Amino acid sequence: MNRVKLFYIFLDIDGVLNNMNYWNECFKRHHIKGIMSMHCFPFDPKCLNNLMKLNQELKKQNYNVKIVLSSTWRLNQIDTEIVNSRLAEYGMRIFAKTISLSSGNRGLEIKKFLDNEKYEKAENFLIIDDEIKDIQEQFEEKYIIHTDFNTGFDSKKLQQAINKLKEVQKNEMY
Repeated sequence: MNRVKLFYIFLDIDGVLNNMNYWNECFKRHHIKGIMSMHCFPFDPKCLNNLMKLNQELKKQNYNVKIVLSSTWRLNQIDTEIVNSRLAEYGMRIFAKTISLSSGNRGLEIKKFLDNEKYEKAENFLIIDDEIKDIQEQFEEKYIIHTDFNTGFDSKKLQQAINKLKEVQKNEMY
């Protein structure tokens, strides 16, 4: 019998679940002009659906998936609740949030989370983010899904994540 393994998904929001193409589509459809507040930006249902598919694929592979919010949306309780509400619509929820360092270095914030004895150790994780410069300083490419701010976590990025998962599994066998 296979034992359940822990898998963290470090999740950014803007440029991952929100994206410029979807915002523009919504603005046009609803004839909105000007700037909207952050709370009004719609999450792209396709991106949410792709995250759900990744979550389901990981569960099929016997992983206990924990979503860790690494986005600036973690800094405000209302924003975090909005994210949790949207994830809940797709059967997911936030497990934890990374700490906030004054440097704003997301790579270090994720590293500190992984090193924190408060959380169970996981050798398997993915970081889904559109801004990865500081993340690349801390982590190998195999852990990073680099999304595009215009398209978010689209079907190509979902496939890339699944391919990286297959690589992880291949390495576990050897």
